[in-house]
Amino acid sequence: MPITFYTPDFYVFNNFSAHAVEFEGELYSTAEHAYQAAKCIDPEGKAEIRHARSPLQAKSLANGKYRTARDPDWSDKKLVIVEEILRAKVAQHAEAREALIKSCGEEIVEDSPTDYFWGAGADGTGAEHPRQDLDEDPRRGHLSRRWRKWDSVPYYPGHRPTCLEERRR
Repeated sequence: MPITFYTPDFYVFNNFSAHAVEFEGELYSTAEHAYQAAKCIDPEGKAEIRHARSPLQAKSLANGKYRTARDPDWSDKKLVIVEEILRAKVAQHAEAREALIKSCGEEIVEDSPTDYFWGAGADGTGAEHPRQDLDEDPRRGHLSRRWRKWDSVPYYPGHRPTCLEERRR
């Protein structure tokens, strides 16, 4: 059964979750702040988006006030950029790594009924970019193609037992 990240145990996967992300040498309050700022080629706009009071305000600024300052190549870059931001988030937050391990290899889905690009959409036919699997080593936080490759998660000191280890017992 797919895991939806609007649930409390997996909300860490949401770009609006309160997990600061260092990206391209700047600290952002959330992954959403980083993503929205990355759209903007105007340094002042990028800074205003980075300092927005909330992820929703960051999104509003990027899609409103600074829409004309959007990188002209944004549609070609956005999947790579969001993947880099998600890698950073997972690498920088143990909670995100633990949630991935806890997911036990299940598909992780943004269950947005209105978003057919990033989410599943109302009928489940959305593209779900880029909720795609992290590498086998959660400490590195690398993304690969699907967010489900956890059968070879290695043991490392200090981590809690995973469902995969429990299955082996």
